Amino acid sequence: MKLILFVINILLILNKLLIINGLPSIICPSPIALYDTLNPTTVVGNGTAASCNEMSLAIALSRGGIITFNCDLNGQSVTIDIHNQLNIANTTDTIIDGGDIITLNGLGLTRILKFNRNDFRYSTPVLTVQRLRFINGYCQDLDGGCAIFQSLGGSTVVINSIFENNTGPVVGQDVAGGAIWTIGGGTTTIIRSIFLENKCSNGGGLGILGSGLIIANSHFEGNQATGNGGNPGNGGNGGAISFDGLGRNNSICGTRFTRNQGNKYGGAFFRVAYNGSERNDFEQIIVDNNWISQSGNGLAGGLYIQGSMATIKYAAIINNSAEGGGGIFFANKRSVILDSVHLIENQAYSGLGAAVFCSNPVSGIFTNLVVANNYAGAFAAAFAACSTTITLSNTVIANNTVGNSWPANACSTPMNDGSGVVQSPINKQAPASGQDALCTNGSVIALNNVTVTLNETNWRIQIVGAQSSYLGPSSISSVTNDSQTSIQSLTITTFHYSFWIHFISFFFILLQQII
Repeated sequence: MKLILFVINILLILNKLLIINGLPSIICPSPIALYDTLNPTTVVGNGTAASCNEMSLAIALSRGGIITFNCDLNGQSVTIDIHNQLNIANTTDTIIDGGDIITLNGLGLTRILKFNRNDFRYSTPVLTVQRLRFINGYCQDLDGGCAIFQSLGGSTVVINSIFENNTGPVVGQDVAGGAIWTIGGGTTTIIRSIFLENKCSNGGGLGILGSGLIIANSHFEGNQATGNGGNPGNGGNGGAISFDGLGRNNSICGTRFTRNQGNKYGGAFFRVAYNGSERNDFEQIIVDNNWISQSGNGLAGGLYIQGSMATIKYAAIINNSAEGGGGIFFANKRSVILDSVHLIENQAYSGLGAAVFCSNPVSGIFTNLVVANNYAGAFAAAFAACSTTITLSNTVIANNTVGNSWPANACSTPMNDGSGVVQSPINKQAPASGQDALCTNGSVIALNNVTVTLNETNWRIQIVGAQSSYLGPSSISSVTNDSQTSIQSLTITTFHYSFWIHFISFFFILLQQII
């Protein structure tokens, strides 16, 4: 008899791509390109930095149309200090093009831009900001959106822009979006943009209420949902993004969420929907090192999705923490798909489901997963409450540990067997003894010698000892911080990130021959 073991080397660094103009590289197709602004309605400034000021910009914004800047003949970066909220024309489309050199600074005193259609039912007019940097916006008026507040209708488009250190109300049940908050109207679209260390009661970076959402090739880091208690309560949902909306869809591709924090639900991303037809599509994303504070007794260190369908493909969900559902928490009775996803080193402090927690009878397909090295303070470190309404296939479940080893170590309930599921160790961890509960209602490939290692410096994952029936994901893309400069000192021209293109190289190695 031959035992053929193989090593899967998931090389998460193939090619280090430099950043163009300090922005994330293009991994996913962009639904919107930069707008042509060669024929502006208004040019702010006459060639000097002093001529580009708050008053000149306010006049231009009241007119709408295409707005560009002529602030420095040498093309040097220019910061415009904003002392009072600037209101944008609400009867015509407005495009503001900063040309990669303009920073709008709220000085920690005021919201920077407000756009009010006065009727949430309409998706027009459209506000577009491109090649701009927004810093130090501040708003404590029971609304979020301290860089941009789209109030009651219209649509907001953001292209190649940076939002840093914008701060909204610390607590509040229905206030969201430290940087941007959009209410009603059309779809909020974010392309190749970066959200750094923004704060609000909910949705530290971005708050969506009744709008649609599209994000491509972007980066959310160090944002914080500062509220507490959830809803009902005083917020704390969605460290990076809070999304609440009936009948509105969400699509996120080529984007990284890292080091974001919430206090109740969704350290990185929080979504609640209502009629079950809403979609949440994630592809080629990295969700790593996000968390819910232990004092918050909350759920979903990574992604919280309630009441709507979800598809997550080519993703890495790594080292996220919460009381339960450290990686992903599904709170719905809707269909979900996990395909080619790594769930590694996530933690449930004293609860269940360090990798995935299914609340209510979630249905769907989980396939081509690596679920390894997760820790649950109670039990069921890999999957909690995910039942036979989910079909699990071609998956490695390895070395998930628990605080209480007497109940199920890996899975609290079996899922429907789709074949090719490796479960290791098959025996319970000490001091318990005997076989662990199986993760499917069929026959798993029961082993005790599978190891999975992750190098968080170079993002290299290696699996040793799995059976050849496991195929694995085909590709993953992410964004990583390549700057040696602190976040506080970054400027629009020196801000450097890089995308690490991920792919999988399979090595079938004959390790041992047993006769």
